[in-house]
Amino acid sequence: TVEYKYAINGFDDQENLINDMVDGATCAPVTDFSGYANRTTEANSTTNDAYGTCDGTCNDAAPADQVDVTFQVDLNDYSGAYGTVNLNGSFNGWCGACAAMTDANADGVYDLTISLAPGTYEYKFTLDGWTAQEEFTDGDPCTSTIDGFVNRTVDITAAATLPVVCYNSCDACDGSGGGDNGGGDNGGGTDPTTTTFNVDMSCATAAGAMTNGTTEITEVFVTGPWCGWCSADGYNVLTDADGDGIFTVEIADLTGDVEYKYGVNAFADQEQLVDDMVDGGTCAPITDFSGYANRQMAAGSTANDVFGSCSACDDNGGGTDPVDPVDVTFQVDLNDYSGAYGTVNLNGSFNGWCGACAAMTDSNADGVYDLTVSLAPGTYEYKFTLDGWTAQEEFTDGDPCTSTIDGYVNRTVDITAAATLSVVCYNSCDACDGSGGGDNGGGTDPTTTTFNVDMSCATAAGAMTNGATEITEVFVTGPWCGWCSADGYNVLTDADGDGIFSVEIADLTGDVEYKYAVNAFADQEQLVDDMVDGGTCAPITDFSGYANRQTTAGSTTNDVYGTCGICEDSAGTGCTDPAYVEFDPYATTDDGSCGTLAVYGCPYEAATNYNPLANVDDLSCEFELVDNSCPADLDGDGSVTTTDLLSFLASFGLSCL
Repeated sequence: TVEYKYAINGFDDQENLINDMVDGATCAPVTDFSGYANRTTEANSTTNDAYGTCDGTCNDAAPADQVDVTFQVDLNDYSGAYGTVNLNGSFNGWCGACAAMTDANADGVYDLTISLAPGTYEYKFTLDGWTAQEEFTDGDPCTSTIDGFVNRTVDITAAATLPVVCYNSCDACDGSGGGDNGGGDNGGGTDPTTTTFNVDMSCATAAGAMTNGTTEITEVFVTGPWCGWCSADGYNVLTDADGDGIFTVEIADLTGDVEYKYGVNAFADQEQLVDDMVDGGTCAPITDFSGYANRQMAAGSTANDVFGSCSACDDNGGGTDPVDPVDVTFQVDLNDYSGAYGTVNLNGSFNGWCGACAAMTDSNADGVYDLTVSLAPGTYEYKFTLDGWTAQEEFTDGDPCTSTIDGYVNRTVDITAAATLSVVCYNSCDACDGSGGGDNGGGTDPTTTTFNVDMSCATAAGAMTNGATEITEVFVTGPWCGWCSADGYNVLTDADGDGIFSVEIADLTGDVEYKYAVNAFADQEQLVDDMVDGGTCAPITDFSGYANRQTTAGSTTNDVYGTCGICEDSAGTGCTDPAYVEFDPYATTDDGSCGTLAVYGCPYEAATNYNPLANVDDLSCEFELVDNSCPADLDGDGSVTTTDLLSFLASFGLSCL
């Protein structure tokens, strides 16, 4: 069942069927009869709808003429920093930064005139899109509460210029910092509050304080859902005026319980409190104890936090003296790597496996790349990658330079002092030997995997997720490149125009999970239904949300886009001569693929009528009956012993046909 609705102009507007459903219509059954009403249809069906109505009558009546309404807000009592003032409401889909207000005479009063049909509307004023917004209390006189949200409300009957109101108030500004805002005539709201954030950054680079391991901090900021987890936007940047290591900022107009955390350097890094909460800490109660842990306090209060810790900072977050970091130089040789690449990156536990953040250099152009980083003594995992995560080293559990943690096999190094690590070949534990990957320390030499996909039926029903019909680019992707889009090396082409697109990719290893997609991920193949119907081409699946293909590195695939079966559109060509093994009974046009003459007979050596020349089984095989009174006596000595068991185990796993 497909839930849907129609919209126009990049969501400048959309159909509204709530009134139809309230009046007893049935075209939009996914509805709460107040905030939304969406249509449904069955997949593969055809709809015949009338925009904005259930019964085909446009609005059921002649549309009302729109009138000009001017909204005005006074920011003179607002103490925070901001760039733009925006008008958000039910009339523009609460679109964020789309409706910017202006202050032509620079008097602090912003206005915007829009055309509206007569009716009742919800709205509020926001700053810099959704960076900050007005917050009201249920019952404030200029508001209404719908679905738990308290917003301004207005009834439009004719063209109007609405009165100037103070930001975050139902009344005019009075110079006190936000109008009387509900403490007087405003209906019971609360006065604006100032929330103070203090954070001790003395231990910010201690082990565990950071996610990505930043060591030089140039900017500290506080963020949370109240600003869309914004980065440093000026008003939320903390400073240390007296140089005591305590960074501070005051933020006005936060309300309720404030969820927050600290970050540095435009989100180059952020504090990590999961381990504190797992260990019984209480400073980050909004947590799943594995992926996130965020702080919380009441608006108007003062926080006194330690960056990256729930406890006090004693210069290294524990009870011992801090350990000075040492310089460690990592080196990797790319001379034996045959693939294309732009940058070589160092990714590890010390930088949060950050992708493209740590680029290595080859100053003398000898193919050996290096990078020096400062690390505290300890044990670290790492690997070398290309172009961020476009390509990465792949090791086998047990390779001597690696460790396996949580199922991931990565290089490992113990740092005790400053060091320049030995030059290693990319994807190897050893130096390059000119063979294309060193001896790899017990792993496997780099391989080339060939992907072939028949795109003849790519636009057939069910082949796509989003229904793309015009294909300009085909690529293959998988976890080996972070499910990348078309990055050049993974784009398939059809040089001979036969509908089969191909590409060869070097250095994949092990079992390769993959799928095909088109047009920079505008669409991708969909194989869930094939797997539900008993297909086997996409074994990595939950049978509902995803189904991905898998092949062995170094092999060649011959896939059909969007299906585990054949493509009916290309089934008309093939070998049309029944005298050949390649004969295709569905082919109507011979494509020259006939190559091996068919010899019918019994191809199985165990049969009494075995024909060594036969390559097509004609079901004539005959087998001599044997005494099966003791079938486990494999060596025929009259008893079942260890010898029989070993004989069985020696053949276990072999394919008999």
